[in-house]
Amino acid sequence: MIYDEICYHSLIFKLNRNLIPTTKSMKKLILLVIVFMTTIVTFAQDTISKSPEQRTAQFVKQLKKELKLTSAQSEKIESIQLKCLKQVDEIKAKAVGPDKKESNKKAREMTKAANVDIKAILTDDQKTKFDTWLAQKKDKTKNKVVNKEKETKEH
Repeated sequence: MIYDEICYHSLIFKLNRNLIPTTKSMKKLILLVIVFMTTIVTFAQDTISKSPEQRTAQFVKQLKKELKLTSAQSEKIESIQLKCLKQVDEIKAKAVGPDKKESNKKAREMTKAANVDIKAILTDDQKTKFDTWLAQKKDKTKNKVVNKEKETKEH
């Protein structure tokens, strides 16, 4: 009977000792947390807004690919787009609270005006492709917004 009691207490001690974290497991846990935090920071940096110059370069690069722009066309489009994006960023930076809706409206108007200026540079065939490209881009943006709304409703 005493032997059984000793075995029981020794078993309980062993089980409890396994539940207490060891230095090795704590190191692993800390390393895992560091890796996790690094991953989060890395992905967060991808969502940080790019400068107007970077966005313009990306825009012109896409148009060159889609519309087969000449170098003269791409230079003109680059200047139009850069001017537009700088103005849009300036307007959005000033907007606070309820002014954001108004600033978004102004930004859309400026973008539409820039698109009209861009179309003036394009050939008829390129204009058609440009309209199609803008429509696809708009649909893609709408789908992103809808998917985000669905995700927030699910959580």
